[in-house]
Amino acid sequence: MVKGIFLWTALFAWALAIFCWGLLSMFFPRTLRRIMEWYTGAERWSTQKPATQVQPSLSQAVAGFFAVLIGGWMAFRLVARLLRFHVNTAAPVRTIPRVTAGRHWSALIGGIAIIAFGVYGTLRPQISLRLTEANFPNRELSKDAVRRALQGGRVLGILTILFGAFLLLLWRRWTH
Repeated sequence: MVKGIFLWTALFAWALAIFCWGLLSMFFPRTLRRIMEWYTGAERWSTQKPATQVQPSLSQAVAGFFAVLIGGWMAFRLVARLLRFHVNTAAPVRTIPRVTAGRHWSALIGGIAIIAFGVYGTLRPQISLRLTEANFPNRELSKDAVRRALQGGRVLGILTILFGAFLLLLWRRWTH
């Protein structure tokens, strides 16, 4: 019971964070930039580029729109499930376990795709550096920050490979 409440609360907080990020991305991109610089501690690992004014982009607004949709849908589903749980607690329901062996292809395909992305990220960690530069266009990275971003890209690639392997392990357990 307590684990269920904790999980529901964590998922709901995550859904609200996605929703709020989307709203900020759509309507207040400069505020989002300042929040991200504060949250990541950008002053410690980069310097401000002189006289750069970053303009909000259409792609950022579109990403924000989809984040609002995803976060709103997650929050709606979680609240609906909570309300349905409270309505159905009066009478216990007997459930019949479903036989779903062979229907877990998404874990297999997702695991293979995630492992492939992890291998790519491990072999070419420059992708993490490009993502960092794209997310902070008004910041100049120091040599130490570039080195750490490349190391972090390798670590992220290895963690991604492990996550994909975990999905493949789950697929194996579910189907055999």
